[in-house]
Amino acid sequence: MRYSKIKLTDEIKLAAVKQNGRAIRYMSEYNAEIAMAAVKSCGWIIKHVHEELLTYKLCLEAVKQCGISIKHIDEKFITDEIILESLTQNGSALDFVPEDKITVELARIAFKTSSHALRIRLRKILTK
Repeated sequence: MRYSKIKLTDEIKLAAVKQNGRAIRYMSEYNAEIAMAAVKSCGWIIKHVHEELLTYKLCLEAVKQCGISIKHIDEKFITDEIILESLTQNGSALDFVPEDKITVELARIAFKTSSHALRIRLRKILTK
């Protein structure tokens, strides 16, 4: 039995990523709305979003959904707001924050959501 390729409409793609953001990995073409829905469903999927669709707003949504996704965000998008949202969502994201951007206040926020995060970061700093 042969299967014919089904043309996925944007409506079908949008429904798929809303249910599971990881579905975007299997789409060769999609628009900004579909990318945003995928990231809202699964923040770390930002690493699979086409580069031309990456925006500050998309990166911010990614870290709001999954703080660790900061690890996949280009440095040009990393601002104090993105760092704060990332650490508020998951303190372990501190491990992926550029050292020159870490403040005592950010470390406190990270520690509130994950005491493990601070121990890992301190160990890295102390073993340099």
